[in-house]
Amino acid sequence: KYHQRNMACSKLISFAEIVQGRDASVRVTDDRLLYAVDLVMVGTGHSRDRAGQVIREMPEQMFSSDKFIERQIHAGYPTKLLTIDDSIQLIMVLPGQTAKEV
Repeated sequence: KYHQRNMACSKLISFAEIVQGRDASVRVTDDRLLYAVDLVMVGTGHSRDRAGQVIREMPEQMFSSDKFIERQIHAGYPTKLLTIDDSIQLIMVLPGQTAKEV
């Protein structure tokens, strides 16, 4: 389900029907790439900082870092983005039951 929002992305995918009690939105770019940190936050319930750490520390054999598309969207570190197919693969290797339900 897509929603309009004024920011570096123009759409959101909401997992609110599956994930309850916290923000369950994943930002999507105009060219349909998903923000990896949002996906990890929704799938695990972690904070933005902890979700970023999960991405950085993920073993290469679990999920190849080559799948991340990096773009300089904001000041600071490049933003890691994923295709829909790669997003599904990432969700499947995340820890926790919520990730499996998403």
